[in-house]
Amino acid sequence: MESLDTTFERMKLFEQSLGRFNDRLAETYRFLAERHDAARDDWQDKFAREYEAAWAPLESGLRQWCTKEGPQYLAVMEEKARLLQRYLDGDW
Repeated sequence: MESLDTTFERMKLFEQSLGRFNDRLAETYRFLAERHDAARDDWQDKFAREYEAAWAPLESGLRQWCTKEGPQYLAVMEEKARLLQRYLDGDW
């Protein structure tokens, strides 16, 4: 069984990793969306419509994660780590 100190260290590592993941995903999403929007005006064929139909749910999920879910998960991890740190410091 792990100690709470080890649990706290792992929580902080996960929190940092989640923050980096969220940042990188948001950066990649913005880049992809910009390129997608730029190509949309010049690309008006059947394949473009099929691609747009496939892209829409992916884009929706990416936008949802980048704007809402990712930051919420990170906030939850930050709060849990803050509370555990208080407990470990005897400031409960």
